[in-house]
Amino acid sequence: MTLFEEKRQKPYFVNKNARISKVGLEFLKNKFQVYMQMFISLH
Repeated sequence: MTLFEEKRQKPYFVNKNARISKVGLEFLKNKFQVYMQMFISLH
């Protein structure tokens, strides 16, 4: 792989990781809210 190709591909990987982490955060936030609702309804 040449340096030029590497430079061209890096932004893609960065964007992919950012998107995955954003989705992961949303998922965790939703999961947390569901757990809180369950906890409140139990007590």
